[in-house]
Amino acid sequence: MLDRRTLPLLLVLGAAGAAGVAAGTIDKALPYQYAMPGFDGKPVSIESALEQKTVTAWSYRAGRELDMAVAILDASGTWSQPVFLGRSDGLDQVQPSLTIDSAGNIYLAMATLPSYQVYVSVLAAGGTSWTVPVAVSVFGERATTPTVRVVSDRLVVAYRSRGSVVVRDLALYGGVGVDGVQDGPDILPPSANSGDSGDDGAGDNSDDGSGGMGPKKKK
Repeated sequence: MLDRRTLPLLLVLGAAGAAGVAAGTIDKALPYQYAMPGFDGKPVSIESALEQKTVTAWSYRAGRELDMAVAILDASGTWSQPVFLGRSDGLDQVQPSLTIDSAGNIYLAMATLPSYQVYVSVLAAGGTSWTVPVAVSVFGERATTPTVRVVSDRLVVAYRSRGSVVVRDLALYGGVGVDGVQDGPDILPPSANSGDSGDDGAGDNSDDGSGGMGPKKKK
């Protein structure tokens, strides 16, 4: 069976001949499981100086869908095996954005298609598992192109919605509540949207109603 990284190179060579070798060269600074732009999505990375590691996220082509893959480069230069968010859920996880807070918690925002929602997941400082992604957009907003940043002691997630920009202001990991500070349409924040649970049929990619970035509690 062909390796995922070999297949895109063969496609390049078949289309462009020997001149395609240079164009198809894989950057060894990227995770081994990353194929190439146009096959997998463009990777984004962020460094954690506290833990001397680099976290890279990208849309990983898995059959007919794109899953969000996340791999970690440690201080020795070794890549971890990727973990996948949204595996086999029938949705495409795309447009990743990463940020980190002063404690070393890493936040990943991403959009899902065709449900057009924005989700956030957290890798706690020193941890190895990402939290279950939580929806921060309102179902039906057609949210895309998220950007996530830490501003003071808040997590700010901005995304596009029907030609406008919506900004969500959330507590950092371990906090509670979604204030729903916005720059754009006058819409209810997710925590106040009692008429819609935000469940788009994405399996684990659903809001548990807690409104915070802390880990989910077992029932």
